[in-house]
Amino acid sequence: MKHTLIDIRGQRFGLWLVVGTYTRVGNKTLWLCRCDCGTERRVNAAELRNGKSTNCGCVRKAKGGARNATHGLSHTRMHARWMGMIARCENPNHSAYARYGGRGVRVCRRWRKSFTAWLADMGPPPTPRHTIDRIDNDDDYKPSNCRWATNKANCRNKKTSQFIEWGGERLHIAEWAERLGMSQQTLVYRITFWSLEKAFTTPVRLDSRNRPTAGD
Repeated sequence: MKHTLIDIRGQRFGLWLVVGTYTRVGNKTLWLCRCDCGTERRVNAAELRNGKSTNCGCVRKAKGGARNATHGLSHTRMHARWMGMIARCENPNHSAYARYGGRGVRVCRRWRKSFTAWLADMGPPPTPRHTIDRIDNDDDYKPSNCRWATNKANCRNKKTSQFIEWGGERLHIAEWAERLGMSQQTLVYRITFWSLEKAFTTPVRLDSRNRPTAGD
């Protein structure tokens, strides 16, 4: 009997967020998921729906530490963010380790030892879209160097940030994309393969789902 695939991209299951496409392994459908701590993994769709898999294991590891036994927040997204910050700096198997711990970025002793100290210093994010951002991208995670910022602002602060001058203005590529009415991915494609004039002046075409495409 043929089963109809249910698209669950963008859905949340515990700390898992389905962020990518699926693959089939035997009779299992595995979706690419990202845990709130930052770990990415393919997870069985059946285990997501029945609640058997709700996180990458970071919650279980957190429970093992005495420092996490009293605050009662081990299952929250805030705690997962704290765990993700530490993992990026200390776990060589983390997908982002090379950009953090691999180049010397550390978590200050106060924050490394205590989730509650980190939460007291940072406070809650203004909105769910805000993430922790280091003001100096070469410095550590510490009270004097961290703030809550949107993904767009965070992106502008990274070493890979790209500013483009066009028509007498110098803006970040994310701002140009927003002004031109296209995705940043589309604009990156254009400026990689086209001249700036063509990239900025060619009208945006839409695909069958009304999403902007790079063009011809």
